[in-house]
Amino acid sequence: MLELERDPNEVATFNLIRIAFGFESNYYFNYAGSSTAIKSPDCTLASVKEFHEKFYHATNCCLIVIGDITKQDVFATIDPILETLIIDRKVRKGWTKPWLDEPLYAFSEPRYLY
Repeated sequence: MLELERDPNEVATFNLIRIAFGFESNYYFNYAGSSTAIKSPDCTLASVKEFHEKFYHATNCCLIVIGDITKQDVFATIDPILETLIIDRKVRKGWTKPWLDEPLYAFSEPRYLY
């Protein structure tokens, strides 16, 4: 990690991404953390576990499906997985399935988004 923080190309790329996407974007933050933060006395095993429990769970994920597949086929595939997560209590209480009725983007032919 420290090696990446000292690499001019990595530093330039990271800062360019931060400028391009802005503070509201997840790209603004280094997902791996910085060597300074990791060496901090505040970075303990308990704090890492708390962070992961808060942010790394099934209800905090986004599934993006691209291809020639129907919504019904997608749900038929993921429903058994979700049921297992619910049974194993890996989904928080009160969680509901926030399905979209319509996809955000629907293309009839391949396109490139720039």
